[in-house]
Amino acid sequence: MTSEFKNMKKQITHLIKGGFFHILIGNTLTKMFAFISSIVIVRLVSKEDFAYLSYADNLYLYVIAISGLGMSSAILKYCGPHVQQDQDKAYLNYAIKFGGIVELVLSALVTIYVWICNIPFQQSRLLVSIMIFYPLLNYIVTTFQSYARAHFDNKVFAKIALMQSFFVLLLSIISIKIIGIFGMVFARYLSLGICCYFGYAYAKSKNYSLSPVILGIKEKREFMNLSFSFMFSSLFSMIMPINETFMINNILKDEILSSNYKVSMLIPSQTMFIANSIAIYFFSVLNNIANKKLLWNKLKKIEILSIGIIGGVSLTGFVLFPYIIKYIYGEKYSDCIGFSNMYWIVYGINSSFRLIALNLIPAIGKAKVAAIISVISAIIHALSCYLIIPRFGIYGAGFVLGLIYLISGFAYWIYIYYCCHFNNDKE
Repeated sequence: MTSEFKNMKKQITHLIKGGFFHILIGNTLTKMFAFISSIVIVRLVSKEDFAYLSYADNLYLYVIAISGLGMSSAILKYCGPHVQQDQDKAYLNYAIKFGGIVELVLSALVTIYVWICNIPFQQSRLLVSIMIFYPLLNYIVTTFQSYARAHFDNKVFAKIALMQSFFVLLLSIISIKIIGIFGMVFARYLSLGICCYFGYAYAKSKNYSLSPVILGIKEKREFMNLSFSFMFSSLFSMIMPINETFMINNILKDEILSSNYKVSMLIPSQTMFIANSIAIYFFSVLNNIANKKLLWNKLKKIEILSIGIIGGVSLTGFVLFPYIIKYIYGEKYSDCIGFSNMYWIVYGINSSFRLIALNLIPAIGKAKVAAIISVISAIIHALSCYLIIPRFGIYGAGFVLGLIYLISGFAYWIYIYYCCHFNNDKE
């Protein structure tokens, strides 16, 4: 027992020195700004207004999941101290410029969609229009965070996240009281703008006096190949709950149910970003392991670590959530406690078991089959939701989501085992 304790203590010390907890805190806080803001929103606005904002957020989540075709994540490999400074700057500029264009074009398409199509909550149209630049600013901030991570500046990574969370919370309290639900959009814009400036200042300090080189066709192609791998990993790690929310909104067409659903899954879903933090930290480690046996052993340890961290968080959340509802969200959301208990289990399975495998498969050079599994899972889930939600409502949607997460998680891990024991070819 003593040796096991010493070994665990040694691993934790190594994680601290390597900056893992900076990444964990930073990544989680970045994605939790919606949760922090929602505490303010649900206290200050009606369930109907919260449903309209949630509907707009859901549409833009499709754009955010694209993440500039994955370019914000690809710079983790193509930028850093191991890269010449002029080339480092070139990849950063390329990712921000072309990834930003992608986000802006897709956001424009979302805005056009809500004005020309019959949507369930027509009051959301103005919100969607005002939020058109939200995915772009969010992408730029995420790219600067990845750039800091590539340079092993994990404190900068976490600092940007802390700034974003703090300013969203502070500005939400002030602006919502003045201009209602539209104040939430203002708070997000201003906080993201501040973080963009901070990220720009950091990037400028890294390559201040250099002109970027012109990337060649081969360099762009290799960069985009990795970007697409990251995009598929990110997109299909997020797409099922996004689709589920979209169908609940469009099939049930009930503002109260939509608000309850959003609140019930909002906190449990944050465990996904713990999984993403773990994957980001270990990605470069796995990428440099050539021995398949060592690779498999490392993956098993990562999975055990993930189950321990995420399982503990999920169990704590399951027990404490009724009190969170009462003291944070208020009595008007007490009717969503049952939904939330279900989603603590669903997202616990997803984050600790499925997401870890999905996000680490590109690190071992095996992304194509994983992408196919992801696409098949997303299609089956969408069809199941379409059939089950009209009959069983939110409980049916949660059951289907959990079942698909579990089955696809087994599929990913079986594939990883096969790659590590029987297949030595890189895709």
